[in-house]
Amino acid sequence: MLKGGITYTVESARVATFEGAKTEIPVSSIQKYMLDPDYKANRDFIKYEISPSDRTIELYKKGKLKLAYSVTYNSDKNTVLYYSKLGGTLLFIDKNNKKQNFKYPVKVYRYNTKGKLIAAGIHISENEGYLYDKNQKLIVHRLGDYGYSAKGKKTWKAQEVKF
Repeated sequence: MLKGGITYTVESARVATFEGAKTEIPVSSIQKYMLDPDYKANRDFIKYEISPSDRTIELYKKGKLKLAYSVTYNSDKNTVLYYSKLGGTLLFIDKNNKKQNFKYPVKVYRYNTKGKLIAAGIHISENEGYLYDKNQKLIVHRLGDYGYSAKGKKTWKAQEVKF
C-alpha cells in the first residue's frame, strides 16, 4: 500500500483556502440564530456539565471567566454557531466543507452576523492548520499546540478547556 501526502506552505495554503470561498452568505440563512433558540437549555447543559444528545456544546473561557460557547447541531455538522455566554447573542458563525468519511484538508469560513466573511482557514491535519483574515493575510500557522506568526515567531500555546 502506498500512502502520500501534500505539504503546504503559507502561500499554497492561502490559495487552497480561498479557492471557491464565498465572501458573504445570505443573512436570511442565519437570521433564526441571532439569538440562541436553545439558550436556556444550553445554559443548563453548561452549568450542570451535561452533554446533550442532539448537539455539541463547547465552552470558551479566559481563566475562570466563561465568555462564550459554541453549538454544533447533529443535523448540520458543517455549521458552528458562537454565542455570548450572557444572553445567547450570536457572535459569529463558522461554515466548513467537512464531509462524512472525509478527513483533511478541511476549509473553514467565519462570517459575522451580517453574513460577511471575516476569516478563513484550512486544517491540513489534526495537528496543523492555517488561519487568514478576510484580506488573506496570515493570522496564525498552528503546529501541534503552538501558533506561529508569518515570521515564524511562536505567538501562543493551546490550552485544553474543561467542560
